[in-house]
Amino acid sequence: MDLITIISAAAGLLGTLSIWEMIKYFINRKTNKRKEEAEADSAELAVIRETIEFLQNRLKESEERYADQTNRLRKTQDENFTLLREKAMLELKLSQQGIDVSFDEGNNHEN
Repeated sequence: MDLITIISAAAGLLGTLSIWEMIKYFINRKTNKRKEEAEADSAELAVIRETIEFLQNRLKESEERYADQTNRLRKTQDENFTLLREKAMLELKLSQQGIDVSFDEGNNHEN
């Protein structure tokens, strides 16, 4: 075989492969487009899923902080009510013993 025969056989083979690839491209272009759209949708959904998880974690943390603050407030209010109840009981005992009880509810500073 001479060089021209080898070159024309290679060119023919390359041309045939190129034509075959072109035919496959035109046959599968709708399928390939759907695959590309599906991959893009999948990537977009993954980003949305990550965003939802992030926001759910932030909401959970906020709810935990709110519950903690609410519990601290309730504890403080319970302590205040207990102190008020004890004060009222002491005032009642003192008044029953005839001792005048007049506490200044405001500032304890003298003017």
